[in-house]
Amino acid sequence: MRTVSKIVIAAALTAASALTSSAKAQNDWPITPNDWKSPLYNGYGQYQERAGGLHFHEGVDIEVKAGDEMKAPAWMKDYFVRAIKSDGYNSYLVLAENKAGAYGQTFNLVHLEPHKDLKVGDKIAAGTTLGKVRKGTGHPAHLHFDWANNESAWTKIGKPVDDLLAHVTPAKGNEDTHKPSVGAVRFRVAAHDRLGTHTKNTHGMMDETERDDNDYFFLKVPGGPGKDAAIVGARAATRSIKAGKEDHDGSADFDIVASAWDQWHKDGRYIGVRKIGFQAKGVTAAGDTGAVNTVDFRGQFLGAGQDYDDFRNHELVRALFSNDKRANSNDGSGDNKDLVHCFTVTNADGTGVVKKANMDLYWNSNVRKGEGRKWNTPSSEANDAAKNAHALFPDDFYDVTITVEDYSGNKNTKVQRILLDNFIQTVELEKTNYAMGKPLIIESMLNFLPDAGVPLMLLTARPDRDLPLSLQGQILTYAPMDSEGELFNHTLSPLSEMGSYWLVADYDGDDYFTRRLDAFDRFNVVPGPATLALLGGTLLIPVRRRRLA
Repeated sequence: MRTVSKIVIAAALTAASALTSSAKAQNDWPITPNDWKSPLYNGYGQYQERAGGLHFHEGVDIEVKAGDEMKAPAWMKDYFVRAIKSDGYNSYLVLAENKAGAYGQTFNLVHLEPHKDLKVGDKIAAGTTLGKVRKGTGHPAHLHFDWANNESAWTKIGKPVDDLLAHVTPAKGNEDTHKPSVGAVRFRVAAHDRLGTHTKNTHGMMDETERDDNDYFFLKVPGGPGKDAAIVGARAATRSIKAGKEDHDGSADFDIVASAWDQWHKDGRYIGVRKIGFQAKGVTAAGDTGAVNTVDFRGQFLGAGQDYDDFRNHELVRALFSNDKRANSNDGSGDNKDLVHCFTVTNADGTGVVKKANMDLYWNSNVRKGEGRKWNTPSSEANDAAKNAHALFPDDFYDVTITVEDYSGNKNTKVQRILLDNFIQTVELEKTNYAMGKPLIIESMLNFLPDAGVPLMLLTARPDRDLPLSLQGQILTYAPMDSEGELFNHTLSPLSEMGSYWLVADYDGDDYFTRRLDAFDRFNVVPGPATLALLGGTLLIPVRRRRLA
C-alpha cells in the first residue's frame, strides 16, 4: 500500500456529514498529547515516487514513533468500524459515519495495527483506543490519515476527497506559521513535456526512468537592468543534458516549471504545497497571461469521481509534476533541495483540476492578438503572429510570478524575469556613408511596438550594456512607429561631424542596450564634395571625434 499517514477528507465539499457541516469546520488535532509538535512526513496530493511508485499522496502522513498509541478524538465519536486489516506495516482501520450501507464521511487510518478488541460494526466513543502505529519500512514510522467519503474501488477503504489539514487545528502554540518556498524556475520547450520510460514495480505501480533529452532554455541576459533574465522564445537557444553544450532551436511554445515545497515548521520535512499558480506580465508591453490557478489540492483536485486509481495514475501525476533529469521532482530527501516537487505550472486550464489533457497545454507566446485567443491556446488552434505588433505577447521583459500557498494559508511568491524573444528588431539606414550636412535616411525599422515612439540614440562606440545609453551618447529623436510597429523612409537631421557612429533604437525606452530587444546600425559621416576640395591632401589626418554628453 502507499506510505500512509493522512486523513482522507470527508465526502465532497458539497455533502455535509455528521462531522463537518461546512468546509470551514475545524477539529482538534488527531494525535495526543496536546503539546505534540505535529511533524508531517507527507502532504495531501504531493508528488510521490520513492515509496509505492509514481503517485499523488492520498492523505497526510503524521510522523510518530513506532508503537505510539492512537485514541479517538472527540470528533470521531459515534463513527463505526467498517473495515479492519492486520497485515504488519499495511494494517489499517476504516471508520465511517454509517454502520451499514453507504460509508458517508470516512477515515482511513493506515500503518495502524487495530486494537485487538475492535471489530467491524463497533461504535467509537471519544478516547477509544484505536491501535498502535506500525514500524516503518525504509522511512520513519508514521500514521497515514485519509479524509474520505464512501467506499473506494479499493475494497473496504474510503475514497480520498479532501485534505485533512483543511479540517483540523494543531494544538495552541504549535500552529504552522512558516511560509512555503519556491525554488528553481525553469523553461522547457513545450513539445518536450514528455513521459519517461515507465516500468511496473513489485507493487504493480509505475516507476519512471527520467528523460535526459528534453530541451530547456539556458541563455541569460548578460548585463544591464535585465541581467540574468532567462531568454526564451523562438529565437532563443535551448539545450538538453544528453546533447551537452550543443545548442538546439528555441520555440514560442514553452512550459514554465517551478519547484515548490512547504514545511509544517521551519525545520520540518519538505512536503507539498496546497496551491500553486503563476502570472506572466510584460514590463513594457501589455502582454499578460492573467493570474492562472494551476492546482488547489483542497477537495477533489482529480475530478468529482476521484478514487485511489486516480491517485495512482502516473499520467495524471505527470500532467502536473515534471520528472525529467533537468527538473526531477523528489520528496526533498536528495541533494537538490531547489528541485523539490517540480510543477509544470503551464499545464493548467484555469479550473485547478488535474486532467490528462492538461499535459498538452503550454504558453503559446506567439499567439495572434485580436482573435479572442488565450495564453494557452494550442498553436494548432490559433494563428501565429506574423510580426511583433500582431502578437498577444510582444517581445519584452516579462515578470513570471509563481504564487504558492500552504495548508495553513501561509503564502509566498517568487518573481523570475525573462526576456521573450520571438522576433528580430531591426533598424537599417539607407546607406553606410553620409556626407556631412546631408540628412540621414532610415530605410526601415521592423518589429517594434505598435504606435510607439522609439528613442534613437547616437553613439560613437559600441554600446555598453551596463551603462545608461544617455551616458554613452545623445538622443537624436523619437522614431514614430505605425500600427504595425514599423517605420519606412524616415528622414533624420544631418550630422556635421565626420566619424563612425552607432544608431541605437531603444525598443523599450529603458535607456539601456539589450541586444535581443534593441536594434542598431553602423554608419559613417564623411566629407562632402565642397569639404573635400578644401581639405585636399589633409584627408589623411585622423578624424576628430566630438565627445558626446
